[in-house]
Amino acid sequence: MKTTRTLAVLALALGASACARNVSLSPPLPSLGGAPPVILRETVQGQALATNAGRTLYIYDQDRFNRSVCYAGCAEQFPPLRAADGAQPSGDYTLVARTDGAAQWAHRGRPLYTFSGDPSPGDAAGTGAGPAWRVARY
Repeated sequence: MKTTRTLAVLALALGASACARNVSLSPPLPSLGGAPPVILRETVQGQALATNAGRTLYIYDQDRFNRSVCYAGCAEQFPPLRAADGAQPSGDYTLVARTDGAAQWAHRGRPLYTFSGDPSPGDAAGTGAGPAWRVARY
């Protein structure tokens, strides 16, 4: 009983300490070296992955594991999240080779895209652009 009470007090102290310093106890998303970092952001569709500029990221159900099938008009409407030269995979984030030679970021094997119809950070209108498009979740 004393051990349980001690652990509860310790957990409360750690939580209060984290709040006082505005520090999250959850692990941060990895830095993606050479590409803008991916962040978690609240959108009209709930919490989703987003670019560091706040643009909501999407996944396409027609894609295959670590392979994009979104090209031409599809890629104009849903631009791929391109990786900078020299970018390296990190944790759940991998690189997908596109047919034009560019690299695209993927989360857990799912290629990531923005939506041209999202004018403001936090918008998530791409979900309504078709049944195969969904916001990317962590």
